[in-house]
Amino acid sequence: MGQLIRTSLKRHATTNWLFALMGTAMVAVVYAVLAMTDAVALMRRLGQVSATPDMVPAFLVVLTVILLLFTIVFLLYMNALLLARRTTEIGTYRMLGMPASRLALGLVIESLALGAVTVVLGLIAGVGLSKFFVMMLMRMMQLKLTTGLLWSPRAALELAGLFSLVYGVLGALNAVTVLGTPLRRVLMPSTGGTMPPLTGWRGVLGGVSLTGLLAAYVGAFNLIPWTYAVARIPNAAPVLWLGLIALGVLCTYGLFRLTLPGLAGAVARSPWVRRQAVWLLTLTDLRKRLRHNSHSLFLTTMLATLTMTVLGSGAMLYQFSQGLVQQTIALDGVVSASGRKAFAQGAKAEWVTQTVTLPTKLVAGTLQGAGHAKDKTLYNVIALSDYQRIRRVQSGLPTVAPTADGAVLILYGQALIRRTWLAPHERWTVKLPRVATQLTITQITSRFPLGGNAYFDRALVVRDATYAAMKAPRDVLTGYRLSTGAAVDRYVTKMDNRALSDHASYQAAALTGQKTLRVTPSPTSGTISRSAISLKAPMLRLMNTTFGLSLFIAVLLGFVFMVATASILLMKQLVAGVQERASRQTLAQLGMPAAAIRRVVLHQTLAVFALPLCFGALNTGLIIHSVSTFLDDPGLGLVAAVVAVYVGVYIGFALLTVRLIQQDDWAAR
Repeated sequence: MGQLIRTSLKRHATTNWLFALMGTAMVAVVYAVLAMTDAVALMRRLGQVSATPDMVPAFLVVLTVILLLFTIVFLLYMNALLLARRTTEIGTYRMLGMPASRLALGLVIESLALGAVTVVLGLIAGVGLSKFFVMMLMRMMQLKLTTGLLWSPRAALELAGLFSLVYGVLGALNAVTVLGTPLRRVLMPSTGGTMPPLTGWRGVLGGVSLTGLLAAYVGAFNLIPWTYAVARIPNAAPVLWLGLIALGVLCTYGLFRLTLPGLAGAVARSPWVRRQAVWLLTLTDLRKRLRHNSHSLFLTTMLATLTMTVLGSGAMLYQFSQGLVQQTIALDGVVSASGRKAFAQGAKAEWVTQTVTLPTKLVAGTLQGAGHAKDKTLYNVIALSDYQRIRRVQSGLPTVAPTADGAVLILYGQALIRRTWLAPHERWTVKLPRVATQLTITQITSRFPLGGNAYFDRALVVRDATYAAMKAPRDVLTGYRLSTGAAVDRYVTKMDNRALSDHASYQAAALTGQKTLRVTPSPTSGTISRSAISLKAPMLRLMNTTFGLSLFIAVLLGFVFMVATASILLMKQLVAGVQERASRQTLAQLGMPAAAIRRVVLHQTLAVFALPLCFGALNTGLIIHSVSTFLDDPGLGLVAAVVAVYVGVYIGFALLTVRLIQQDDWAAR
């Protein structure tokens, strides 16, 4: 028995080490996360800046559960692939008279040995990885905390017990498979049968799959406008979303199962390809791999989509959150007239390094365009000279040039509104009934002077003469730059906890100009509220905590999913390489150059890795496109970096697969 196990481990050393290293990476990630939850000082520091003290540990526990479930499923799938690779070997042993029970026991012992190596290496790597994870989390959350390597006996024992059980179950499943498989099936394993041509109903389904997938992509690209268009129909929006998702998923599977194999076969029959031996063999074998691996290609495409979406959206939202703070509160503090007195009461004069005042006029206005319902709300009107003055202080404000009878409209969510009802080709106007003024909208932006928190709803930038002619209540806003120091931080925290607000009239009569607008410190019937004191530091801490933790979770999930998807393809291609080894040896004996055979293997492998990558990237791009519609200034630079990293990892795994197949061919000679 010992000799059998040693021989088997040596014969399959490459795949066994790959399997162990994949498991090691996942065990290390899970341990590092669990060890972080056991670090008292770390959790205490994170609890101080979180919305609640238990928020970060709760998110990390949920992350651990997700990672464990995914890792177990991944190990089950990979174990099945490895067992399939050994079908011929098992059949040979049984044909030579070795009892199935002995083979089964050997598989159990091999699985436990691999599990022991995986757990030991995973825990060692996890201890080293824990410090890196803490540093990464602190960096993303903009915090400072020094920590060493995290060693948690509880986490180590729990993971050792859990994964010992998992690998024991894997070995038991292998044993049951060997014991329950008749000898004739082992000696004559299924090769998938002949490859039927893409004709008849297969051709129709292949065409339907391609057409349906294109339709799903068109719908996904126009998802937000279409959702707005059908919003008036009850339950139409959920049906639209679910229908597009279902159509895309089903047609993606049909694409790998029918469309792409048919296209590969059609191209292989062309006269030019038939004269090129390398390309003919590449397309012929690729057609077989597409049909036989359609399930795994579909699975890896879905996982690639999920991985790049999680990483891309997390990076985009994190980058967006950093800019959002600046757009929301441009200086260290912005106050309204009612908040200025409260803000100045406890502040020392030397703390304030700069003061900027922005006078505005509060008016009721009706936004209207051709064929659209009238939109009534409040507007803060800003003189162009004041806007230009603030622009010298606040970087990032766009250049504006309102006409004599026009205005620049500033509003929240302008990207979303532009794609729904505020079409750029429409001639939009704002009617200000109480001041008897109508202005044409010449430009739209989401960048408010002094930040978006300084306004009740929307703003208009007009020429100075237009501003001076308006008879409307003044709404003066003040921005402050503050010095740094512990005393200033305590003062800012104290002001943030006061939560002062003021309120403006918002009744129907006020919005139509029939009633004078008023700003009061206390809420009354028919008013809309605004924070009277808006501070950047508390909002920045909240953004860093929320989005930094989200990005950290996205990176860990993305790493595990990335390794899993690339590993599945690697193992599947290694199995296919073993099955096609005899064909390559025959070609070599017939005189085909070794370099040409290597090019065939390279082209096939790169194509198999490229298909999930391309379709996954396309799916991710459409999802990110829809998500970015809700963001006025999404950060897409990190999204491109994430996709580039993912492409690099896939290329690395593809080249590793080619190298392993070539080494296997060389060892078999």
